[in-house]
Formats: sequence, C-alpha cells, structure tokens
Amino acid sequence: MADEDSCDRDSPESLKKKISKRSLRRLQVTAAKKLRCNLCPNKRFTSLKMYDDHMASKKHRKVKLQNNSEGAWVCQACELVLTSQSEWVKHLCGRRHHFKLKEWSLKLFPTSNPVSQKEIDLLDDSCYEETEDNDMETMDSKVGKVTLEINF
Repeated sequence: MADEDSCDRDSPESLKKKISKRSLRRLQVTAAKKLRCNLCPNKRFTSLKMYDDHMASKKHRKVKLQNNSEGAWVCQACELVLTSQSEWVKHLCGRRHHFKLKEWSLKLFPTSNPVSQKEIDLLDDSCYEETEDNDMETMDSKVGKVTLEINF
C-alpha cells in the first residue's frame, strides 16, 4: 500500500496540484524568453502558442520568402520584395508606391521648387537691372568670338 501512495504522488494529477499557477507562469515566461525568430529579430513572444502562430503567419512566410528569393520582383523605392509578377503589377499601380516613388526620386534627384508669381512680386524691384540693347549687342559679339575660336 505504501507503494501505491508513492505512485499517486508522482502521477501527473498529483504534480498538477503541487505546482502552483504562479510557478507555471514563471516557467512559461522563462521558456518564452528563449523563443526567437531568426528572420524577425524584433519579434518577442510570451507563449509557445504565440510563437507557433507567428511561424504560421502570412507576414513571417513573406519575410522567409524574401530572404530565400534572389532576383525576385523588387521595388527599391518601397524596399519591398514581391513574390510574383501579378503582385508586382498591382504594387506598381498602387497609391502607396506612387507616393514612395515621389519621395525616393526627390532624395535621389533633389530639385528646387518652382518660384511662384507671388514670390516674384514680393522681390524688391531694386534687384532687377534693365539692360539696353547695346549690352545685348556686345554680348552677341562676345558669343560670336567664342564660337569662332571653338570652330577654329
């Protein structure tokens, strides 16, 4: 009979009674801290269920596919890798892509904004100089000399 009591103490039911909910939670938190996704380094998990859900998620599969595929459909402006030509075409037609493309092109090719008529009107008239026709004739003759020298 003593043997039966020792078996009862080691049974899963008796262990469940001995282990408190608090200690189970501590074990779960400790185990969850060790769970990491190599592809999604900023992702943290609080439970094994959360980890499994992440591994099966669409976002994780997309990241996994992006890392495995070289020479796939890539949009550099949006920093996006697409898996098929149909996704690529849909992306190119999208509003977000056009917005990102405009931002990206301004970073690559910075330009000054055009001057509006209001800004021109606000400028002081004293900064404008009127030139006479004589000035233009001398300028034309200088340009003519330069072209003659180049052609020679």
